[in-house]
Amino acid sequence: MPQLTKSQIHEFIEEAKNLVDDEEEPFKTAAFQVILSRLISGEGSSESSSNTMVRVEAKQEEEQTIAKISIAENIVNYISSLGDPDKIPILWSMSDREWMKIDDFLSASADAGMTIAKSWSPKQGGNFNNRLYREKKLFVKKGEGKEATYKLSAEGKQKVKELLKSTE
Repeated sequence: MPQLTKSQIHEFIEEAKNLVDDEEEPFKTAAFQVILSRLISGEGSSESSSNTMVRVEAKQEEEQTIAKISIAENIVNYISSLGDPDKIPILWSMSDREWMKIDDFLSASADAGMTIAKSWSPKQGGNFNNRLYREKKLFVKKGEGKEATYKLSAEGKQKVKELLKSTE
């Protein structure tokens, strides 16, 4: 292993942190460790680190192709009785993914036995983007168009808490 100065190690740490900044756990930590190890060992430059990130992102996409929503049995009927604007944030909070595309969420909801009207799909009319993201600010958005992903905002998480409080 090459002899490194404290300054070089800090530079490598910063570079690795910057490369994984937009990733989600557990991939963020795993990618950081791999990149930092390669930088320190001299195997990686910024270019090879970027290639490593591309491989990590490809693996992440492959492993997370299908979102899953797990609903506790004691609240299935309650959630089913709600309108879509209330049902969507609750179901989103029960997903195994924090960030996802609307269509991925709609598929996961259907797989969990919860129907959401087609008008919430970006392809059908975009109620989600217009009402829940723009008007009510229940979600935050990353990206644009078909590649846009969303996650619950602080307001969205608070709304979920308020809605679920009535089931206690």
